[in-house]
Amino acid sequence: VSFIALGLAIAGWVRWVEKRSLASAGLCGEQGLTKFLAGLAIGIAMMGAIVAAIALSGGYHIADLFPAFASPAALGWITLLLAGFVVQASVEEFVFRGWLFSTVMRRWNMTAAFILSSAAFTFVHFSPRATFLQLAMTFIFAIFACAWVRRSNSIWGVMGWHVGWNWFAGAGFDVPITGLESGLPALVVKMVPVGPAWLNGAGEGPEGSVFTLALLTAAGLILLLLPKAHVRDGS
Repeated sequence: VSFIALGLAIAGWVRWVEKRSLASAGLCGEQGLTKFLAGLAIGIAMMGAIVAAIALSGGYHIADLFPAFASPAALGWITLLLAGFVVQASVEEFVFRGWLFSTVMRRWNMTAAFILSSAAFTFVHFSPRATFLQLAMTFIFAIFACAWVRRSNSIWGVMGWHVGWNWFAGAGFDVPITGLESGLPALVVKMVPVGPAWLNGAGEGPEGSVFTLALLTAAGLILLLLPKAHVRDGS
């Protein structure tokens, strides 16, 4: 409910205070649902690749296979968790990579938009217990998302990616996502962390792993090197 309220508040600010369209804040372009679903699949694939890399490196021990399918109620809650992440992650992308990114870019430039929106995203996810690796991952996460928006000229794809990324970590493997436990049995494989925190992320989950930092850094650089999509007028 709080995320829905935040999203509506920012949408109202854009339309009636800044007097510009929602398209100018990233909700633009054709085939929005198709881009969202493609991003969802990419987010799931990237999280799956990270968890697999951690497991193959000895950072996870396989405890059980498909435990969620033993409980119809668990499958229902996993579906509701997906719906919850659709709201949470989509609103975060609209606020940070849609509204804030576009606002800073209009006022200053693209570089400032990347740095300031990513710094703000990192600040709101800050925890006194966070390690330098976790803070660096959060900032790189935001830079990667900004690079996606720059490349596609909309937030539809990165919204879906963020949803798939969050949901598949918590629901697919019963590991924490951004330090939060879903409390649900794993949809695919129950992973138990073993070994150093820099490898498996410990209580932070796979987002705290060096594999996540490496993958998001590489993916962000690839997106930055690709040519920018044709810009549509969304004013």
